Amino acid sequence: MSSNQSFKIKHEEAYASLMRGLKELDLQGPCVPSDLVLIGDHAFPLAMNSRGQVLMAASLYGSGRIVVLGHEGYLKAFPALVENALTWLRGDGSDNLSVGVHRNVSAAANSLKKSSFQVEVVGAFSDRLGVGVYVTDAYSVGSDPKDLVAFLKAGGGVLIAGQAWNWAANHPKENTLHQFDGNKVSGVAGIYFTERYGEAENLPVYPQISSSWMSLATGRDFKDDLEFLLQGVSEFNLPSEYLCSEVLVHSPLAFPIGTTEDGRPFLAGAYYGRGRVIAVTHEGCLKFESMAPFWRNAIHWLDEGRKGVVGVMVDPALKVLRNKILNLMGLSLLKATISAGSYKATIPSEAIKDTYHFRHLLYRFAAHVTTGGKLNNHEEGCLKKLGSDCNVYLQMKAHDCFHYRQVLAALTDVLKRSGLPQVSDSCPVMTPKDHLLLSVGSAVYKVCPNPDALRPYLIKDNPAMPVVCNHKIKIDANTA
Repeated sequence: MSSNQSFKIKHEEAYASLMRGLKELDLQGPCVPSDLVLIGDHAFPLAMNSRGQVLMAASLYGSGRIVVLGHEGYLKAFPALVENALTWLRGDGSDNLSVGVHRNVSAAANSLKKSSFQVEVVGAFSDRLGVGVYVTDAYSVGSDPKDLVAFLKAGGGVLIAGQAWNWAANHPKENTLHQFDGNKVSGVAGIYFTERYGEAENLPVYPQISSSWMSLATGRDFKDDLEFLLQGVSEFNLPSEYLCSEVLVHSPLAFPIGTTEDGRPFLAGAYYGRGRVIAVTHEGCLKFESMAPFWRNAIHWLDEGRKGVVGVMVDPALKVLRNKILNLMGLSLLKATISAGSYKATIPSEAIKDTYHFRHLLYRFAAHVTTGGKLNNHEEGCLKKLGSDCNVYLQMKAHDCFHYRQVLAALTDVLKRSGLPQVSDSCPVMTPKDHLLLSVGSAVYKVCPNPDALRPYLIKDNPAMPVVCNHKIKIDANTA
């Protein structure tokens, strides 16, 4: 069994443990949850609504585990889920039944009185509590919850619940992903509370982790980020002596910064954990004087007002490891290169809608196939590139990552709905959609978990042929 398959099985086993005995989650009521954004290899959804919004999720961080609920009211509304979560969070083989519950969510402690857990209501987290699991709302972790994060990383379990839309409304100039207190804990594990309202529904509990093409949407519009990064920057001049690589931007929280006219990125940014990343695809660009205004902006964006020391490291070994590192952050360097030239800076307000973004266009294409939504001319013009990028992305075979499985599931569903165009001399490929389907069909077949179920959608005209066994065939060949 590959490590990727092993990770996938562990996610499914964790999901089964967390949802054990539950048939539905009726979220209809007074609680308005936050839509959660998931990144990285370890985060996976527990509850996803019909719009593809994640309202509950779980993840791993270091040696620890975390469960995130999109509203603090769920701690009281779903006692069976909470008890399942505590069992999973304390870890395999752990005999520590002590649970610390913050006093602001003491109702959760009341529902656990008949359980086997030893519950203590506390005023704040402390590593001196000696608990195996800590339960809190997203507003009571403090502005610098480093002790709680250290507890999680060292093997502790954290159950955290809350919504960020109210905080975001009261802090319109703040960055919810990094400044909302709850995200300072859950974000390290790749789960973020967002300012977006989640649609509350009565959700069935499925036997396996849910996936939906609608959850392919990006986790942020990145307008504020690009406005900051591109202050005083109108274009990027790539000199002839530097041959930049193209970068594939594939995380929900990654975005292109500098692109060619046809949408191929050579400079990109991303959110990862509690930090930020900028990837430039040739180290020589760091020395190019015309890019100095951008690098000033970039350093301030990365620093986020901390005014810390800037470290510089030139390490040839990183060239070997770079995609292993960048892939985790939702960025991947490609073999394709970018020619020298002058490229206009992205218009921040058009960053996702009117420029090429892998996840956004895949989301739009899936909507086109599934619901009949019309693609605009720009989107149709980018379908060839989308097909190429899908092939590259699928070759990662990152089955351990929810986002990879999500993309694979969406493409599999698209192929089943559309079928593979049956091409011949009398029936040539005519549309960008058909080009894309032909481009990704074989790649999806090679990596999907059940290729036999997909085959009839790829090969529609497959006449029965006689099967001959144990028959000798004489072959004459001139090998001279």
